[in-house]
Amino acid sequence: MSSTRERKERFILTFGKITGQTGNDAVSSCLRDNGLEVFPDWAIDSMVEDCIRSARSAIKRNRENRQANAAYFRRMSNAMEA
Repeated sequence: MSSTRERKERFILTFGKITGQTGNDAVSSCLRDNGLEVFPDWAIDSMVEDCIRSARSAIKRNRENRQANAAYFRRMSNAMEA
C-alpha cells in the first residue's frame, strides 16, 4: 500500500475526532453515491460471509434465549404448583 493511501486512510478514520463527521459517515456517503461497485469482488465476498455469520449467530442466540426462557417458566410453574 502506498504511503499516500495510508495517510488518506488515517485521515478518514480520525477525521470525526475534529469535525464530528466520522469515517463511517464518509464511507456511508460514498456508498449512497456509488453503491457497492466501489468494492472489489473479494470485499463483497467478505461482506456476504460476515452477513451470513451474523445471521447464523443471531438465530443461534435467539434459539438459546427461547430455550432459557422456557426452562425458567417451567421452573416458575413448578414452584407455584408445589
